[in-house]
Amino acid sequence: MKKFLCGLLLALLVVSSVSVAFAGRQDFTLKNETGKTIVAFWVSPAKDSKWDAEVDKVTPWKDLLTGESCNVTFNPNKNKNEEDWDIRADFEDGTSIEWNDFDLFKTYTITLRSDGTAHGE
Repeated sequence: MKKFLCGLLLALLVVSSVSVAFAGRQDFTLKNETGKTIVAFWVSPAKDSKWDAEVDKVTPWKDLLTGESCNVTFNPNKNKNEEDWDIRADFEDGTSIEWNDFDLFKTYTITLRSDGTAHGE
């Protein structure tokens, strides 16, 4: 019985350390249904008032054509516990659109639409 309890305790420690290691993972899939090609993409904590090219720009990647999707992987560093994030897409025609307050702990796919809206699921 003592060995069983020690083994159970060890298993619980391993599981809890693994969940801590993955805490703060806010990666998601981005779907482009805007009708435009995305040439740059940004992710920033919702509390920030401006975009920082050194920190918030998730690109470079290949241009994301309309109808395509990609995985957005970023390291939120000091903001690893932030829930709400703003996103921004820059398009090949020089325009950009911003969307606010995505909870990236609960949102796994973000679809950017041609009417300027975005849907998270």
